[in-house]
Amino acid sequence: VTDNAETPAAIPGARVEVGGTPLMTNASGQAVFHLFNGEFPVRVTADGYVPAANTVAISGAAATVAVTMTPRAE
Repeated sequence: VTDNAETPAAIPGARVEVGGTPLMTNASGQAVFHLFNGEFPVRVTADGYVPAANTVAISGAAATVAVTMTPRAE
């Protein structure tokens, strides 16, 4: 999970929810889930940012979902 700056920065402490299971991102902006094959909704929230949503499809191999978040307008 990164911000949308010209040089994207990781967002540590973002809440990533995949298929209803929440995890917090680490200092590198990563959260690792162990999922079975299927399609899962992804929702990401972080203080000061607009929530983001996506979908991840797992089919027998690891999948990476890059999420870019936009700061909230003040």
